[in-house]
Amino acid sequence: MIKNAFPIIAKFFDHIHIVENKPVTVHNELNRILTENLGEVLALYNRGIHLIFMDIDKIRTIMEQELENTGCQ
Repeated sequence: MIKNAFPIIAKFFDHIHIVENKPVTVHNELNRILTENLGEVLALYNRGIHLIFMDIDKIRTIMEQELENTGCQ
């Protein structure tokens, strides 16, 4: 559910999910839909309409610090 979305970076993964010896991936069209919907929910959040359970500002700060510490920007 979009309201339960959270950011992910590679270091958070401890394994790859595999089905029939193939890595599980998100279909491109589903990825596009999820990205679009999350963008809309974040735009609402930025306008003061909070539909997401998490503290977006705190998560954003943590992720920006993480990216800064790893040199990935």
